[in-house]
Amino acid sequence: MTKFRAFLVHFLLSTTIFVSVILLVAFAWYPSIYLEASGVWMALRMVALVDVGLGPLMTLILFRKNKPGLKFDLSVVACVQVIALCYGVWVLYSQKPVLTVFHDGFYICLDQSQVDYSGVKLDRFDDGRFVVPIAILPKLSEQQSKEWHARQALLPEGYPKHPAFVYGESLVEYNPATLPMVLEDEWDLSRQLELSAEDKAIWLEYQNEFGTDSGHAYFVFTCGKHQYMTVMNPKSGELEATLDISFLNARQKRLIKP
Repeated sequence: MTKFRAFLVHFLLSTTIFVSVILLVAFAWYPSIYLEASGVWMALRMVALVDVGLGPLMTLILFRKNKPGLKFDLSVVACVQVIALCYGVWVLYSQKPVLTVFHDGFYICLDQSQVDYSGVKLDRFDDGRFVVPIAILPKLSEQQSKEWHARQALLPEGYPKHPAFVYGESLVEYNPATLPMVLEDEWDLSRQLELSAEDKAIWLEYQNEFGTDSGHAYFVFTCGKHQYMTVMNPKSGELEATLDISFLNARQKRLIKP
């Protein structure tokens, strides 16, 4: 086998495995709007760099027919690739969203460890209507609000300061009967769009896709380190798209004075 042929075989094999991982991630673990909002592409780029880029490149550099120790060298390359791939896949799997919680105008994703920490019984909300189950945390009572300031200091490192992690037992079902509770906290984006030409351009692209009178409602969506605006169908409650628009100058409609 020639050097180039060895490189080509290694590259095709690595690419096939990587494409399989992408399909698994995009259609099973981070479906629909969760793929972009979770920042998965950054992790996938790192996996691609090692498994599709560096692995075959090392074969190209190291391969020489009848070279002493060639099998050992290629075995080391393969082992490093497998370890990097397994680690990347494990991270993606462990952080995949298994529940989305709405509270006070914000949707936030929880992975399995966060659901376990919050004490949520996931099967209460997994009715098959959404790609990731959704629940609602109603507005906190006066007592809960007082407790929350103390409880948030005890959250594990890296957890967002969100009450869903400590009031999991208070979650209620997300269905047509409870959607009015959600819609009370809808956001108005007009001020943000006036002040940001970049956000306005994103808004125009959204309107070209969904129409200028889509009837959607808009909320803040957090599923990773970056916050998006999510587009919600007010009839079904389905989250249909994400918009990379800041909510810095957006306001909740209930807070806008007439």
